[in-house]
Amino acid sequence: MSDLSATQEVTEPPTEEIAARFSNLGFLNAFMFRTIMLRRQDLLKRILCVLLEEPELDLLDRPEFETTVYNGSKHSVRYDVRVRTPDGRVMLIEAQTYQEINRAWEQRSRFYNVLLDKDLLDSGKHYSALPEVRLIWLCLVDPFGRNLPCYTFRSVCKEDPSLAGLDRSMRMYFNALAYAQAASPEQRDLLGYCCDGQPRDDLTKELDMELNRVKNDPDELSRFNVWSIEADWLGRQKLGEGYRIGIEKGVEKGVELGREEGIKLGREEGIALGEQKGEDKLQSLIEAMIEAGKNTQELKEALDPNKRPALYKQYGITQD
Repeated sequence: MSDLSATQEVTEPPTEEIAARFSNLGFLNAFMFRTIMLRRQDLLKRILCVLLEEPELDLLDRPEFETTVYNGSKHSVRYDVRVRTPDGRVMLIEAQTYQEINRAWEQRSRFYNVLLDKDLLDSGKHYSALPEVRLIWLCLVDPFGRNLPCYTFRSVCKEDPSLAGLDRSMRMYFNALAYAQAASPEQRDLLGYCCDGQPRDDLTKELDMELNRVKNDPDELSRFNVWSIEADWLGRQKLGEGYRIGIEKGVEKGVELGREEGIKLGREEGIALGEQKGEDKLQSLIEAMIEAGKNTQELKEALDPNKRPALYKQYGITQD
C-alpha cells in the first residue's frame, strides 16, 4: 500500500457502489493519477519527458503529492503532483476529467501560480529567487475549444514580442481528445491512452499494467473508500452550510433590490455565493481532520450541522 493518506484508518468496508466506482477509474481520475504517480515515480519522469519533449529529466528530491496550499481564510488549492528538477524548475501536473469547456482555465492557472509563488518565496528573499514554474494540465476536454492537442501560454510584450517569458512562468494544457494531432508519436500515444484507455506503446502499456495492479490491490480500494468521503461530503454540503449562508445573503441583497423580485434575485445570487463559501469552509474542516488522522466515523461528524460549529472552533476554522 502506498503512503498517501496513510494515517487514515478505515473502519467501514467499501460498499458495492464504491467498489464499482473504483473498478471503473481511468488513469486521469484524481485518485488513480496520484496513486500511480506515487507508486511509480519512474513513470512520472517518463510522462514528463514525453509532454515536455525532453530526452531525459531528473527529479530533485521526492515529488509532493496531493499538496494543499492554504490561503488564510480565503480559497485554497490542492495540487495533484508537484516536482522540482535539478536545474531549478518547479512543475505542477494536474489531471482533469471535467467535461465542460468553460471552466475559467486561465484564471484558475493564474490563481494556482500565485499561491505556488507565495509558497516558493521565503520571507526576506528577493523576487529574482522565484524559480521557473510550469503548470501542466492533462485534460479529458478541449479546454479552449480550438481542437489543438496542446495550448501553451506564457507572458509576452505586445510592443516587443522578443520580450517573452521574463516572469519564468508557463502553462501547458494537453487536450487528450485531439491526441491524433499531437506533436510527437510519444505524445500521441500518451494522450490517446488518457482519452480512451487503450495502451499503444511501452509507456502506456506499463501505465495500464500499473492501473490494473492498483485496481486489484484491496489496500488501495480501502484507501479510495476513505478518499471518496471528502468528495461526497463536498457535494452534499449545498443542502447544509452553503444553503443557509446563501439564504441569509440572498435576503440581505433582496431587501436592497426591493420586495418579492428583489428577494428572488437576491436569494439566487446569495445561494451561489453561500455555496462557494460553505464549500470552502467545509473543505478546510475536512482537510484539517484528515491531516489529524481522523477515521471514517469521526470524519462523518462534519456532516452533522449541530456538531460542525464545535469542530470549526476545535480546528481553528474561522472563515465567515
